[in-house]
Amino acid sequence: MLRKSMTLIPRWILTFLILFDNKAIFCQQSLQEISSTTLIDSRQKVSAKVHTEKKQVKAGEIFSVAVTLDHQKSWHTHTNRPLIPPKFGDTSNVIKTNIFISSNSEQFFTPLYSHIDWPEKKIISMNLGKGAFDYPVFSDKATIYLPIEVHNSTPVGSYQLTIKPTYQACNDKICLMPTPQKEGDINRWLDYGYNLNIEVVEEATIVKNELPVIFQNKIFRQGTWTSPSNFEENNEAIKKQVKNKVKVAEQSTWLERLTWLLITLLILSGVVWILIGIFKNKNKDKNKSSFLLAIFTLVICLLTLVYLTLHHKFQTNLNSGKESLSWISYSKSRWKELSNQSRFRLVNFTAEWCLNCKVLEKTVLQSKDIIEILRKKDVLAIEVDLTSAENEEGENFFTKMGGIGLPYLLIFNQKNEIIFSNNDFYTKSQIIKSFEETETVKVNQNQNNDIVKFSPLGQNFSINSKDSFGFILMLILSFLAGVILNFTPCVLPVLPLKLLALKKYAQTPSKLALLCSSTALGIISFWLFLAFLLSTVVETKHVGFLFSYPIFTLFVGIIVFLMGISMFISSKQYLPQWIYKINPEPNNIQGSFAFGLMTTILATPCTGPFMGTALTWSLTTTSFNTFSVFFMIGLGMSFPYFVFFLKPKLLQQLSKSSNITPYIKESLGLFILAVAIWFLGISLEQFLA
Repeated sequence: MLRKSMTLIPRWILTFLILFDNKAIFCQQSLQEISSTTLIDSRQKVSAKVHTEKKQVKAGEIFSVAVTLDHQKSWHTHTNRPLIPPKFGDTSNVIKTNIFISSNSEQFFTPLYSHIDWPEKKIISMNLGKGAFDYPVFSDKATIYLPIEVHNSTPVGSYQLTIKPTYQACNDKICLMPTPQKEGDINRWLDYGYNLNIEVVEEATIVKNELPVIFQNKIFRQGTWTSPSNFEENNEAIKKQVKNKVKVAEQSTWLERLTWLLITLLILSGVVWILIGIFKNKNKDKNKSSFLLAIFTLVICLLTLVYLTLHHKFQTNLNSGKESLSWISYSKSRWKELSNQSRFRLVNFTAEWCLNCKVLEKTVLQSKDIIEILRKKDVLAIEVDLTSAENEEGENFFTKMGGIGLPYLLIFNQKNEIIFSNNDFYTKSQIIKSFEETETVKVNQNQNNDIVKFSPLGQNFSINSKDSFGFILMLILSFLAGVILNFTPCVLPVLPLKLLALKKYAQTPSKLALLCSSTALGIISFWLFLAFLLSTVVETKHVGFLFSYPIFTLFVGIIVFLMGISMFISSKQYLPQWIYKINPEPNNIQGSFAFGLMTTILATPCTGPFMGTALTWSLTTTSFNTFSVFFMIGLGMSFPYFVFFLKPKLLQQLSKSSNITPYIKESLGLFILAVAIWFLGISLEQFLA
């Protein structure tokens, strides 16, 4: 009796309202107290049916679902964007049609809401008491299409998706209570929905079925909705493009493997050769300084071998299925799509020629602690590859996000705010801590950059560069960055070469001063040339931009290769004389200047602590500050040569003849050959891409 009365009361109320005013009435909440068992809501007049394009999908795939709203005669639903002219009322009390997706594993499925394809609208005449107006609605059989992305990291298995269409059914008299709403009764919302069972399988095990009828006129492919017939017309061209991409990817993979194999063999040969020289002359040669230089060279080669071994181990673990980050390649449309999702996003700007980027990716971003917190926070890992200058979208995004040099890492929170920004070396603790803090970071290049923040070794510091004292501190910071640059993998191997050159040619203080100052002038000149290009000519704002051009990378690779050959085969009777002329023998002003230029060119793929901070600030301020910072970086990089000039006694021991010297030079020649192979491999990958 109670249930019956609960049903009769709202009907009586609605009948009274219809008799009282024969106009359309939006009564969203009039039936809220009715028991859910009576099901008196919009589903009585508008039923929903859910379809899926595929029941079996593979990881990384995008498939579609369709929701058909079947309206009974004379009934309609509001559109996804209800339009009421302001003079006739507003849409604040109108329940718009929407669709939501939930899953028992939401981290593996991403609805692409911005790509929803809404049905065609029908225009009806509406009167809310202030006159009639045209009002667009959904009616008859209206189908909503929604694409869903399966994440690359989704494990094989069965999953259940719950489709929850929300709408309100109306006719020309009344509106029924809407379907359960996300912001309404939580119990009704949790109990509501249409379940779809989706199976994620390996590509080889997918059973191909005929396309459901509802999808025979509309499918989602290549980021847009199209008809299967139009898609098939272009399918051959698409398949050809995909085939070419796969071929290029395979070629790049083999090229990378061959490159690292050759590099490893060359470095290993250098280690063996220097060891032969050490053991062969340990009793014959009494020059301890030369032996120390040989040990120094050996350490450089061994450290490089350790890095190559770790690189190979990392690749092996990655290919064997060890837990790792699944990167999403950046594109402008993809970023727009991801920005609409309320999820954390980690953006890594990188390039194949950026050694520091690769080191940080392997030691920090691919570490177990970082992977664990990124999975826990449901973070999207996005990679922006700046290897090639042809990636205009990536370059524009890099500039827009305030990027100056590589490596560069950003983290966005769910509100699309930047909570972490680092244009320098970063640590695991810094990244983990950023998820615990709510403070946002501004990276817009147009902001006031008076306060410069940097975090060496995970400790936070700031400098007010507007003050004279702060400006001096920034110059000191730049100088330190240049000094530390000498100890990066890009520069450290050439230091023994310079020591050998000074040992051979700097027999007098005046000659030593000439060679050291010429080398320093070459280093400083190239840094000032970069400052000129970055501040006045090129739009790109990262120091290694020259290596984005394959022609430049190939040119440097060839020059460095010929230098290495001439160093390893020191006897001029075996190679053409022009090859030996390419190798800048620093026995005069021109040779030392060229040696300084080449040293700086080799240094640009690397950065050190303080480098990113100094460059970021200098390129977002005045030209004077830009040139000042770049000059101090060059001065810092030249510092070892000024030390040799001021302390010539450091070279006195080396000036003695040593039987081990040829071994040092030839092993370094092998090392330089390995560097050349690296440059050549990158340039070939750029050409393939």
